[in-house]
Amino acid sequence: MESSTSSSTKPNPTFQLQSQDEHKIVPSSRHSRRLSIERPHNGKPISKIICSPRMKYAGTWSNDDKSAILWSIITGQHHLKYENEISRTSITLPKTLSAVSDNMHIVIKTNSYHLNFEMFEMMNKQKPSLRFPNSRNVIDRSEFTRNGDFVAVSSFPSYRAFIFTPTTPSDSNSEIEWILTSMLELSYFSDSFITIYGNLILFNDKTFQLTNWNIETLKLQTNCPIDWSYVPDLVEVTEDEELLGICAKNYTEEDDDPGTSRIYIYSTMNGMNLATYDYDSSISIDKIYFIAYEIGERLLVISHNTENNIKKDLFDPYTLENPVNAENLFENGVTIQNPYIIKFSQIIGLIDGSISIYREFIRNNWVNYLRDQLNDYNNLFTLNDRKAMHEMIKKAMNIENYGSRYDIDHIEQEETYPGRLLKWELDCQFLKSFILKAFYFNHEGNEWLPVQGKSQRNIFPNFHSEIQDRPQYIIQCRILDNDDLFMITTFGVLIWTIIPDKGIRLLHYWGNEDLYYQELTYTKLSYSDTFTKRILPPPEFDIIIKFKELSFGPEGSKDVSYFFKELIEDYITNKFSIIFYGSIIMNSFVKMNADLMIEKLCESCFEFNFKPNSDSNNISTSNIQLLSIIIQIFPELLQKDPNYLEGFLSRTAFVIPFIDQSPLRVREKPSIFHSSHLYQHGTYNYLSKTSIINIFISRIYERWKHFQYDQYKHRFDNNNKNFSIYSYIETFITIPFQNWYDYYNFDNNITIKLLLPLPKFISYPESYNTWSELWNPLPSNFIKSIDGELYKYWNCEALLNFKWNTYGRKYYLTIWLFYIILLGCFTMAATKSNEISLNSLTSLLQATFIFGIWHLMIEFRKFTYSPLNYIMDFWNLYDFCVVLFPVITSILWLQNGSVSTWLLATSSLLLELKFILFFRIIEPIGIYIALIISVAKRILVFLIIMGFIILAFAHSFHLLLRPTSDISSDGPSYNATGMNGVEENDQSVNADNNNNIFSTFGDAILATYLMLIGDSTSISPSALQYNTFLTFLVVAFSFFTILYLLNLFIGILSKMINETNYEESFLIHKAKVLAEIELFYMLPHQRRKRNWFPEIIFYTVHVNKLRNLVRIIQNDKWNGFEKPYLSPAILKVIKVEYDNFSKNKQVEIEIGEIKELIMNLRDNIVEIDE
Repeated sequence: MESSTSSSTKPNPTFQLQSQDEHKIVPSSRHSRRLSIERPHNGKPISKIICSPRMKYAGTWSNDDKSAILWSIITGQHHLKYENEISRTSITLPKTLSAVSDNMHIVIKTNSYHLNFEMFEMMNKQKPSLRFPNSRNVIDRSEFTRNGDFVAVSSFPSYRAFIFTPTTPSDSNSEIEWILTSMLELSYFSDSFITIYGNLILFNDKTFQLTNWNIETLKLQTNCPIDWSYVPDLVEVTEDEELLGICAKNYTEEDDDPGTSRIYIYSTMNGMNLATYDYDSSISIDKIYFIAYEIGERLLVISHNTENNIKKDLFDPYTLENPVNAENLFENGVTIQNPYIIKFSQIIGLIDGSISIYREFIRNNWVNYLRDQLNDYNNLFTLNDRKAMHEMIKKAMNIENYGSRYDIDHIEQEETYPGRLLKWELDCQFLKSFILKAFYFNHEGNEWLPVQGKSQRNIFPNFHSEIQDRPQYIIQCRILDNDDLFMITTFGVLIWTIIPDKGIRLLHYWGNEDLYYQELTYTKLSYSDTFTKRILPPPEFDIIIKFKELSFGPEGSKDVSYFFKELIEDYITNKFSIIFYGSIIMNSFVKMNADLMIEKLCESCFEFNFKPNSDSNNISTSNIQLLSIIIQIFPELLQKDPNYLEGFLSRTAFVIPFIDQSPLRVREKPSIFHSSHLYQHGTYNYLSKTSIINIFISRIYERWKHFQYDQYKHRFDNNNKNFSIYSYIETFITIPFQNWYDYYNFDNNITIKLLLPLPKFISYPESYNTWSELWNPLPSNFIKSIDGELYKYWNCEALLNFKWNTYGRKYYLTIWLFYIILLGCFTMAATKSNEISLNSLTSLLQATFIFGIWHLMIEFRKFTYSPLNYIMDFWNLYDFCVVLFPVITSILWLQNGSVSTWLLATSSLLLELKFILFFRIIEPIGIYIALIISVAKRILVFLIIMGFIILAFAHSFHLLLRPTSDISSDGPSYNATGMNGVEENDQSVNADNNNNIFSTFGDAILATYLMLIGDSTSISPSALQYNTFLTFLVVAFSFFTILYLLNLFIGILSKMINETNYEESFLIHKAKVLAEIELFYMLPHQRRKRNWFPEIIFYTVHVNKLRNLVRIIQNDKWNGFEKPYLSPAILKVIKVEYDNFSKNKQVEIEIGEIKELIMNLRDNIVEIDE
């Protein structure tokens, strides 16, 4: 874009032009030449302007002249002062100006392949000392921050960020050196942005997410997902860094040309999308700026159409609705030409033909200017309102010792509060009513008219009868800049607003915890920083929910209102309120057990994301963070309202993140190491300090890439006849094998990408206490929500696969290795104790003790985490015994030199069975182990009943067959028949009492069990011949237990196996293992690794498998509470015609109805004939 050098002849009352002599730039005396302000860059047009972080300096760049000039910004002066210039002869392959610092340094991006930038110290026109660890780094983005650091981001040979800090010169002649103070390891990104406040924003074009990182704390500030196929082009943040503006362009895989442009506004507090606005493909957006912070903030969008006509739009950044033409904003007696930039609401650029700063860009009385001059009637935020509210509340709280409540200064008569768009009237009648009226200004008729909806409302509260006679006052009111009415009363602090078609509504309420406690103690609003933030403090939702049935106005009349109930309804249906207060509202709903309100809020969050009736797409990916409000109470919903939760899961079973379905069907290159079905898509960003291992790996990777390049070049070099082993392997091994694998996996190559719509389900909060987390780790919602219904859906299975592939298998194999060492040492000691030396035996037992103690510590952590759940879980007790027995055995063995054989056998048995259970996480084996465990749990009650029956028979056999010699001589006398079951012939049962298996009750239980499995040798045939009751007892036992109960047990077991979803059971076991790894094996900081625990996850599925599952769902064969919702988008992608299927089903239904009608007619004919 060319710049004009002509000056405007129009007079400017606020920006006076200087004389011709004052237009000359007078450089510092240390420069050899003097440069005219009218001919910077040798008269070539200025292409780019960049300002330093604190607006001390500005730099200009000319693409034609390939030169950079540094200008200083002097307080109180409009024209910028020339400092120095770098010409093209001093720069190697210059490209453009990249950054300007507050200490007179500039960075110029070059076309060099490596280290593609140069830094200059402009005072002496020298290159300062700045050394990169690797001279081959390619810099994608660089910026100076407000604290003076220089941040550079590189994508080759590795993804890294470098932070340099300048040294303080000892004297004026000393040079500034830039010291590398930090090097950060990054994950994959396609673009990066650096803010002057030291935040790094990374964009990932695989998952279409922008992550905002603090490079000092290495913490994720916010995660902002944008709609798929939209690529960020411009990024802007507000002065307080609480809003993030993004301009993105729509790209598709079929067309590389950009399509429509879209503006996004995100809250950096929670990553939620406040608003979007679309421009058509004929409009190209050049710049976006946040202006007028604190006095009426607006978003300024500068664009041009295909005919290069410039357009300037002004938006309310919170809604992006009703854009206002901002051309008049640039017409204030000065000529502002391209290029220019806007920073801190000031323009720096070509103004009236010279490089100047325009500080009067934002007018005095800005709100009046917006309303009157620009006709901007959108809502606005001003800090003046916040300060005034705070002062009014402090004044009201200082009313003390007033004696009677009638002595408080209050409004006693009709008052009027005119605003710019609205006018409020308040009529206070003592102890009777407070009548509030609202009017809007009709510009056509130049008159005030009542607002649409309820324009008059009685706001007098109706308390309980015992306190109804207490006087209620309105102490003070003030109309705000946005025309809302701020009101302080004896029953709370209120803000009233107007909602279109509804009229007067209560917008905010703050009061005491006891609504009927009539004292002015608004403690939560008394802090100095309460009203200095962008968003007002949350209303007292606990009070509002508790007293939602409180009426206002005369009871029993038509004018009675329920303002608290209306406020709740307004908040849970308004996107702005949900974004900033939704989490607090949801917690209050849960606390107050407001189940109906919980479902309504969940539905609102759902509807802002999903569009079930849309034929193109069923979700707005940029709004997905709203679902985190539902996810935060996921465990509570699982317990209190599982029906709604299952409905939510069914509606979000197959979520397509793409806008256009055509690029979704991608034929991906298969891998021999994993299947792309239910496998994660893309990578997730995480910042960490670069370690020596990272540097070593990157060096190896760099050398490998160079080796590949050399081999590739060697392969196509016809003059080179040397042998290349890499080329040989690729030609005769790699390519043939890949072709073979591709051929046999052809059907599995076609995949689509799905979204797991559970944001923050697996993530942990950033703030934590290390010692508290080590002792009692805070679980994620994933850990608190392990339930069978979840794992009927592919979403949760894909989630488990992601966790397993990311960190689960590493930890699990490490734990398994430690256990194998424990098992091997103890087994070797127990088996080879007679063959190895005493020293070797001692070493093995000591190793067993050490590794056993480590496992016991883990079990102790599990116990302290939840003692009751630990004791009630059989497998926890089993794991404890598995470790405890070898440890005790080792201690006794080391102390005594020997140990009991049964203790050795028990310890070995427990250890080896536990080793088998480690396979439960490996799918082919784990499915059967899960089946065994699940069925065993379900038939446990039957086995207990059967055990009691066996005990009853065993006791009867014991009483009937125990020997008489065991009976005490002091006791009563029994005949032989009563004791042994054989009259005067004890030898017929067992000749020797020592061989009588029924002599004790414990032996009788064993004998009875042996009879159950078919071993009847414990009772001799002669005993049955002489004892009729014994014969009856044996027959009854044989029939009832062996024939009936055992066959019943087999039948029940078969039924249970058929009914058990073993795949679901396997996934639940896998989830529990992963939960244990997270809680008891990870350190607190590891649970905050965002590449392990991302907020949003994408995964791929095979189209053929998805098509089969859709057919199962359509044929009503889904094994779950509610069938998953199949959107038109998902059916279109997999090419399943739902309409044809529906027609076939309708035909079948109609045929069935015709058959039923024919049968009824036939029956009627038969009855008539009879």
